Amino acid sequence: MQHFMLKLFCLFVLLFLSFLPAYSQETASVYFEKAIVLQQDREYETSVLLCTKAIELDSTLTGVYFLRGYNFYLLKNYREAIKDFTKAISLKPDYFEAWYYRSKARQARGDMIGSLSDLNQSRHINPVNTTFLVAKGIFTSIFGGSDN
Repeated sequence: MQHFMLKLFCLFVLLFLSFLPAYSQETASVYFEKAIVLQQDREYETSVLLCTKAIELDSTLTGVYFLRGYNFYLLKNYREAIKDFTKAISLKPDYFEAWYYRSKARQARGDMIGSLSDLNQSRHINPVNTTFLVAKGIFTSIFGGSDN
């Protein structure tokens, strides 16, 4: 009987452990979804906290790094924004939005060469959407409004 109980216990532990990665992934996704809503509500600091929580659970979610970087960008914390955009790029090298916003963060820090390099990379990956983002930025600076 003890041998049977030991086997049953081991089976239970194995089943439990096999579900942990899926649970973490789901939880990270839930944090990410909540962070998106908070960012849209202009709750940037809280969105950053939820992105960080999601990253702690799953450090492979490219979009979470981008969103946290974008929040940092909007908070004018350009150094942290650049770090997160760089991480998003390392996970997904064709993420043109990360290249574009890293360009803007670098420009804000006075790194014009780095900014132009990133902007050119963004244009190389997706010329149409990069041109749209540049035009949107120009119109926003002329007519007012927000960059997000």
